Amino acid sequence: MKMAVLYRLVMPEHTLPFDPKSKDLLECEGFEVEDYSLETREDTDDTAYQPTIVLFSIAALLALAFVWAALSSVYSRSVRFETSHPRNIHLVE
Repeated sequence: MKMAVLYRLVMPEHTLPFDPKSKDLLECEGFEVEDYSLETREDTDDTAYQPTIVLFSIAALLALAFVWAALSSVYSRSVRFETSHPRNIHLVE
């Protein structure tokens, strides 16, 4: 069976109208739904920042990988020494 996780804002003064509809739609499509109710502002804030932290972490890792790949191609060139004179150094492409 397919699984879905649903986080819903359920506060006494405010309930989003599409939350029950989302759960019903998922169940009609054959999903088993784990339903988590966010009842305080702190619960909502904690849940909202998690994807942002993940997104920025992935962006930082991608930037690090790009810099590492770019620098490794610069420093991986072979150096060949001519034996006739020690100052004759040539880069081999």
